[in-house]
Amino acid sequence: MILSAILVGLYSVFWLLCPTIWRHSVLYVNPSMRLFDSVLGLCIGLWVIQIRDAAKWQLFFSKKSLWLYIFSISGVVLLIGLSVLLPGRLKSFSLMYWIPTAMILFSLTTLNYTNPSNPLSKLLNSRPIQWLGRCSFSFYMIHALVIRYCAEYLRISFGFGWCDRALILFVTTLLLAQLSYWLIEVKLTEQLNCLVQKIVSHE
Repeated sequence: MILSAILVGLYSVFWLLCPTIWRHSVLYVNPSMRLFDSVLGLCIGLWVIQIRDAAKWQLFFSKKSLWLYIFSISGVVLLIGLSVLLPGRLKSFSLMYWIPTAMILFSLTTLNYTNPSNPLSKLLNSRPIQWLGRCSFSFYMIHALVIRYCAEYLRISFGFGWCDRALILFVTTLLLAQLSYWLIEVKLTEQLNCLVQKIVSHE
C-alpha cells in the first residue's frame, strides 16, 4: 500500500511539472513510464496473495462476493466513462485509468481466490478468455497502428460505415496480435531460452 501511494504521488508530481505539450508523449506514450503501471499491478498482486494466504481475509472476502461483483462492474463502468467523458487535457493522466483498473483487477482476482466456483471466475478461466489474455499486450501494442493506417483506407476505398470499420479493425488487430504473440512471446522466447542454456552449458 505504501509503494502504491508512492507511485501515485510520483506520477502526479511528474504530470504537474511536465509541460502540457509534452505530457502525452513523455508521460503516456513513453514506454519507461509504463513501468509505473507494471509496478502498480505487482502491488495489487501482492495484496491478493496476502488475502489468499490469510485465513481471516479469505473468510472475510468469501462473504463479500456480491460486493466484489459490484466493485468490478463499477470499475468497468468508470473506466468506460473516463475513456469517453474525460477532457482531452486529462487523457494523458494515466492515474485516472489506474483507479478503475485497480478496482477491476483486485475484485476479480480476490473473487477467484475466495470463491473459485463463481460463474465469473469460470468465465475468466475459460480457454477463449485465457487466449485473449495472452495476446492482450500484443493487441495493445498494435491497435493504434492498425487504427491509424487502416481506418481511413477502409472508409475511402470501400465506403464502410463506422460499425463495419470498427469490427474489421478489431478482428484485424486481434489476428495480428495473435501472430505477434506467437512469433515474439512464444517462438522468440524459446530461441532465447535455448541460447541461454547453450551459453550456460559451455560455461
